Amino acid sequence: MLDPTEEKNGSCQKLYTPADARRDVGQDVSAISWGIGGFFCSVCAVAYVYIDKPQVPASRLVGKSAEYVSFYTDTYNREIKKQRGQAAMIGCLAGTVFYTLTNLYTQTIVLPE
Repeated sequence: MLDPTEEKNGSCQKLYTPADARRDVGQDVSAISWGIGGFFCSVCAVAYVYIDKPQVPASRLVGKSAEYVSFYTDTYNREIKKQRGQAAMIGCLAGTVFYTLTNLYTQTIVLPE
């Protein structure tokens, strides 16, 4: 693993700050939206999470070193997929349980033979 600081012209330059990327992902991801998507779209929403290639807002990378941009982008992409995937999976599971219970209710109580 790289050292998070590098001596450059007598001052320390920040190269790798995964906390910055994680914080930004937390602000960018709407867990409720991804959960609702998982609830209604089921496996399609979960698959989309892993197919989609998220874009890091360019304003966060302006004036940063190439190493910082590389590490930030990798961490951001990994974390955003993780958080979106968790929310979509929870929504997918909730939707599956809801649809199953609704189907059982309809077959056993509403439409008895």
